[in-house]
Amino acid sequence: MEAVSASNLAKRENGSESGGPSTGPRADAAIEHSGVGLYKYGQGYWVRTMTAIFAGILVLVTAMWAWDSLNAIKLPMREWRLSTTNPTGSTQVGQTLTLLKADVQPPVTLGTASVKAIEGSAITVGDVNITAPPSDTAPYSIASTTQMQSSDGAFSALVAQRSGIEIFDKVYLQMGVALLLLLAGCIAIYSLVGKMHNSVDFLIATDGEMKKVNWATRKVVIDSTYVVIGATFLIALILYIFDALLSRFFVWIKVLEG
Repeated sequence: MEAVSASNLAKRENGSESGGPSTGPRADAAIEHSGVGLYKYGQGYWVRTMTAIFAGILVLVTAMWAWDSLNAIKLPMREWRLSTTNPTGSTQVGQTLTLLKADVQPPVTLGTASVKAIEGSAITVGDVNITAPPSDTAPYSIASTTQMQSSDGAFSALVAQRSGIEIFDKVYLQMGVALLLLLAGCIAIYSLVGKMHNSVDFLIATDGEMKKVNWATRKVVIDSTYVVIGATFLIALILYIFDALLSRFFVWIKVLEG
């Protein structure tokens, strides 16, 4: 049998032949940061897990609130879809129309717009340029009192209804903000319950204290409930009796009317 030298024996004891020391700072670091990089993996399991779950619910609710709140934001309009009435003549895509405020005499020129699409009596316009100064109550804009007219007078129509086409679909903004909140929340939760030493040590200590709690049995809970209910009725009865006696006493000494 081959003899083992003192140097080889020392190497085996130090763990150099097995890839590193079994004790010391390096081994402690390996134990503390095992399991997807979690600090002190496996310790304080339930407290850390429930903390992560409830924090995740809070982040999810915040993302849903942000989604609903962004629904009220008004984005700039890229184009306007206008339903027209009383049209005379016809227009074509690319033609520039003059916008007039038709409910005043003489009509006030509001600005210009370019025809982008035509669908029956509905005309989609873009590149709206309002050149009229603001009125005393509000700035001028396309409304039901607006008249569209071509420069040569061959086309004219009144606007019946309008609907704006925003520069992009609002759902993309809602989705982006919600995803950013979810991502930031997940990173924060992972850091608090998995990486930050102070918060992780606090959760582990909390889990240790919870294990020391002497939880009541079912019989103790039921008996305590009976005691509380009985004491409540007893106190109520005593107060009722004292109230009745005091009332009769004050009536007897003519402080209160009977």
